[in-house]
Amino acid sequence: MALSSFQVYSTEASSGIERVTNQVLKEFLATVENAPTSNAKVYYAYINKMCKPGNLSVASKMLQILNDKSIAVTLNVYNFILVEASQKNDIDLSCQVF
Repeated sequence: MALSSFQVYSTEASSGIERVTNQVLKEFLATVENAPTSNAKVYYAYINKMCKPGNLSVASKMLQILNDKSIAVTLNVYNFILVEASQKNDIDLSCQVF
């Protein structure tokens, strides 16, 4: 998957949420490309910004991108995502984390 072609489409989200999501993704992808060895707290912050409003599909894509780039995240990131996924009954994301 080319990072530059990663886009999010949502029919339920308002334009404000879509705008924030796209901005966070743009910043995340730039960080991955320009500073892949960034502190794990940086990636946690981006994933948190997607999970808190319930955008778990984007958080899942972020994890996949990090995995594809062989960028490790801390156990705290996985624990956070598992909690968010379980609260929203997202079995697919829970399985991805495991």
